[in-house]
This record gives sequence, C-alpha cells and structure tokens, in this order.
Amino acid sequence: MRRLLRSSGFTLIEALATIAVLSVVIAATLSSFFYTTRSERRAAALAELDLDARKVTESLRRDLWLTSRDLVLLYPPGPGPYTAIGFPIVYREGADPILPDENGRIPWNATVIYHFWQGTTPEVRRTFFYPLLTQTEAERMEQIARVVQDGDARNDPHSANARTRVMARNLIEWWLNVSSPIFDGYSETPGRKTASFGSVLLTPGLHEFTFKVVGRNSRSSGRRGGIDTLTVTPSAATFEAEAYLPPLRRQGPLPYAEYQLDGTWSGNYRVIWPAGNDGDEITFQMENDRWEERNFLNTGALFEDTEAIFDTSRNPHEFVVQLVGNGRVWEAALQTRSSGENPSNPIPSDTALRVLLRGNNLADGGWLNFNGTNVWAGFRAHDEILYSLRIRRAFIAEADPASPMNFIPGTEVTLSFGGATNRTVWAAAETDRTAFRVQKDKSYLVSFLVQDWETIPMGWARQWRTPADFAQMPSIYVVTNASIAVLNDPNWSRRSDLIASPHIYGLEYLRAGYAPEGYYTSQIFDTHEENPQYLEFNWRAITPEGTSLTMQIRAGNDPDLSDAPSWNVVPAATAGAVPSISGRYVQVRARLKPSGDGLATPTLRDFIVRWTGSTRIVDLGGVFTTGPDHGQIELWVDGAPLLQGVTVDLTVYKDVSLGRGGKKRFTSSVFAEMSPRNTGK
Repeated sequence: MRRLLRSSGFTLIEALATIAVLSVVIAATLSSFFYTTRSERRAAALAELDLDARKVTESLRRDLWLTSRDLVLLYPPGPGPYTAIGFPIVYREGADPILPDENGRIPWNATVIYHFWQGTTPEVRRTFFYPLLTQTEAERMEQIARVVQDGDARNDPHSANARTRVMARNLIEWWLNVSSPIFDGYSETPGRKTASFGSVLLTPGLHEFTFKVVGRNSRSSGRRGGIDTLTVTPSAATFEAEAYLPPLRRQGPLPYAEYQLDGTWSGNYRVIWPAGNDGDEITFQMENDRWEERNFLNTGALFEDTEAIFDTSRNPHEFVVQLVGNGRVWEAALQTRSSGENPSNPIPSDTALRVLLRGNNLADGGWLNFNGTNVWAGFRAHDEILYSLRIRRAFIAEADPASPMNFIPGTEVTLSFGGATNRTVWAAAETDRTAFRVQKDKSYLVSFLVQDWETIPMGWARQWRTPADFAQMPSIYVVTNASIAVLNDPNWSRRSDLIASPHIYGLEYLRAGYAPEGYYTSQIFDTHEENPQYLEFNWRAITPEGTSLTMQIRAGNDPDLSDAPSWNVVPAATAGAVPSISGRYVQVRARLKPSGDGLATPTLRDFIVRWTGSTRIVDLGGVFTTGPDHGQIELWVDGAPLLQGVTVDLTVYKDVSLGRGGKKRFTSSVFAEMSPRNTGK
C-alpha cells in the first residue's frame, strides 16, 4: 500500500524542485520579454525623433528651393545665430508651372516663416500666409517679429490669410545661421583643404572670379594664399588654377605656379599667391560652362596600349597621354627571379638554344610588359673580356602555346648584328632593329646557335639560374650537337635529345618600340544640361614626324552612353570645330600611332569641350593651400560679393519609459546647409 502511494504522486522535494525550475524559466522569459519591449521602445523613439528632426529640415529645404536668396530675412537682426527665417514663395495648386509676369519677374504670392516658440514644450513652427499682399522689407521684418513673439499670426494684419502648424516639439537646440563665404587658410602646418564659397547665379559666357584678402586668423603670421583647383561651373568640372596664369587682373603681388613633387596636388602644381596686405586680390576669367581635361587620370578612363605620364621634358611639366613601350619588354632577370652570374663553364660548340619568353597565355606567364613594334635582342656573355659568346645564327618566332618548345612556322624573323647573321659577343651586344611585333597575350622563342671559332671556346654565355622555389616551368630548351637545320626545325617536341631547363643562358633582354596602335578613352562626362548646345571641341598634341593622333567625340542621353554611336562609326573630329553631337553625356577618344621605327609616339597634352551653359545657380569652391602664414580669402563674382546660404542646427528629445528601467532621454540632431533657387545641395 505504501509503495502504491509513493508511486502515484510527487514528494515534497520533487515538487519544490519543479517549482524552482519553472521559476527560473518564467524569470528568463519575462526578462527576455522586458528586454525586447525596451529595445522596441528605444528603436521606435529614435525613429520618431529622427523623423521629426528631418521633417523640419526637409520642409525648410523644399520651401527655400522656391525662393530667391536676396529675399530671405533672418530674425533677430544682427550677426546671428537666428531663431526665425522668412521668405516669399510661389504657391501653386496642382502642378502648374511658375511663369514670370509681364515684367519678367516671378509673381510671389505667399510668405513662409519658420520660427522657434519657447512654450511649455519648445517647438519649431511654420506659419504660412496666402495670398500675400505686397510688403516692403521693413514690413516683412515686422511681420516676422510679431509671429515670433506670439507664436503664430494672431496679431498680424493678415491673420485671416495665415495658418500655423507645429513642425517639431521638445527642442534642445534650434539655430539658423548663414554659411560664410570666407575661407580661412590658417593651419599649424602647410597643407591643402577643400573650400566652399557658397553659390551664385551664373549666366552663359565668361565670368570674373576675384579672390580678396580680407584679414587673417589671430594665430596666422601672414596673408598668403594658394589654389590647386577651382570648381565654378554647373557641371562641377574641375579647372587647374595654374592653367589660368597670369591672372586677368591683380592688386598686390603676382601669383605663380609652384611645382610639387609629392603627387598630392592636382597636376603636380599649385598656384602660390604671396599676398601681404588686406585688399590684395587676383582675378581669373573663366567660362560657364566647359570640360577641361589636363590630367587624364579620372575614374572611368580607359587606356588601351596607352598611358598617362607626367612629362618633365617640357616646362612647365604636364600630364600627357602617349603610347606604351619603347623599352625593355622582357628581361631574363625578372622571369627567372635571378640577377644573373658569370658561367663557370662554356656552352659546348654547336649547341642550339631556345629561350622562352613567357607571355600571358602560359602558366607562370605575364613577363612581357607591353605590346611593342619592332624588337632588339640583347645578348650577354662573360663580364671579363677574355671570354666571349659566338652566335652563328639567331631568330625570334612565336611560340606554340600547346607545345612551347615549338615555334609556329612562318612567324620566324632573323635577328642580325650590324647586317650580319653571326656575331661574337664580348660582354654584351644588341641586335639590329627587327620588324617584329610583340603581344603580351602571346609567348615567343628567341633561338640561337652557339659555335666556337676554330678551337677557342666561345660559349661563355651569362646565366640566370632560377631559384628552386620557382623552378616549376622551363625557360629554355637546349639541343647539343646541333646544326643550322636543327636550329631552324620548328618542331622540337618530337626530339629525344631535348633538354628543358628553368634557367636562361645568353639572352639578357628583349627591347621593343612603342605599341603599334593605342587608344585613350575618357570617362563619361556629365554636362548637367538636358540639351547642351555644343560650341567647340579642341585639343593640344605633339605629333613627331611619322606619328599620328586622331580625336573622336560622341554624346548621348543615357549615363552609360548606351544610346551613343559606337566608336567605329564616329568620324574623326576637326580641332576647334563645332562637334556634331547631341546629348547630356559626352565622351572623347584618342587614337595614337607611332613612327615607322617604333621610336616616336604622339602625345595628347589636353582637350576642351565647350557648350552654352544655362543660367543656373552654381556652387563655387576648390582646393586651396593652408599654412601658418595664410590669410582669410573672400570670393567675389563679376565685381560683387557672394550672397550666402542658410545652415540649420536642430536637436530634439523624447523621454521614453523603459518599464522597470525607468525613463531615458533620447535625442536626435540634424545639421543641414541649404540655399535658395536650386543650388544642388
């Protein structure tokens, strides 16, 4: 009976253990639930705050887009910061376009005021007046003051036409200010800095940009200035400042171009302006709008057997595009990873050797540096004058990629020495120029027969011995007791006496001229004009005798120019002529061909594409020098100082209950810079 009762229920200890386990599970579940709930509340609060903060700035940005900078008023009067901003806009029902009146002026018909209200809960409010009666600037400022004081338009004479709504609550910070167009060039150490001078309305044609010294930082020891690049067009094209020297006008010292070796400055030059007094100024004249290409190193540019180099042979130095080549296209030391050494024993007489120049089509390839026109082979013997290498015959041919010890019949070309097919090499010797083209994606064999002169050993070939770590692939094939017939046999793969080796003997390098043809294709440039009227395509180039350079230009409305004609149907352009193209996006291509001997290349120095720039607001800026002796610079355009944009600093908060964790305050901050009339910001 006792045994039966014990088996039909739990003991007290078992029950208590079960309760303890359940308590732990329930506690863990509740803890997870509370954590998830707090996380969700935290995320929701942050999302709500971000939305409130950005709602204000985006609304203000949208309204400012519809006004004119010279009509913007900030309150309270003075240098700022400000708590309210007011300006007129054109209020439209639907999507009707804004049309000027009979006098060519915009018919402003509404006023918007964004203002701070310090109530029980601080708020940003937007008061909207529509329709708008004609007001003077003084009357507009009085209206802003009333709205700020009352929090709405209740006491304004036009209150019947006004409505106010709250844009954001729980403010910690709300400040409006103007973006300064003055660049302070002071820094503890010399350097460079990107500067923005604000925006201005530019019409088509030439404009004058004047940089004035207006003071200096209290820590600066001088008023110097310097410019690397300028951006002063709607297309945001970058202009090299040194290209506009000397300036159109100046007051004070003359600026000059300073060559920089470290590569941190665009074009490796910067303009130095040794200004010494407030009021010193320099004026550049630049066009709205154009694309100037002087450095050729932009992302998206394509180089096909061409390269952009910095040419120091001209003064001033400059970047140019030229063909690749005219140098050592292959070297034994690189392929074998060995510096070379004098041999301890000569190669036996009547030994045929084939040195394999491994291109991209073979394993452990890629040792041909470029595609070249014409070749010169450099042979190397023992360094000491008493030891020589006698070559009876030598030729170059294309290697069969399936059997690299064989050459493709019909591709062989004889290598000669001063017109002779044989040569005794003392130390080193180079062959004559040989009409043979080298391509990186192919491999080649330089074959030669070593032969003694009477009984004197003349097989002292320099040797490059590949280290064991890299001795995986053959670099030379050797047949002893060979003849001219054996040397000329294209098919060595059938020979049983063939010796393959990772080392190289006798052949030090292969030199080649410039590539037989090359192309430079620019990046696709965005004019930011829907239908630009192109005016000119021009360029500067140097074409030595026997070389040629042809330019092409195309355009389209798709960003990738998929709607543009292919290059093979684009005609060659005429320098200085109006290009027959249409479309927002434009691209340029250059075709370069060397001289017949491969030793001269044309060089493209720069090119420009001009079009009629539209009347638009343009962001003005550039890259400027900084230093401990630099001053403060102000930019004037066409004889007038720049008007300024508006910046907004906004921080809002929310106290969120986190359950047992109590309340926590979350904040969201936004800083925004904006300008009227479509500045692109």
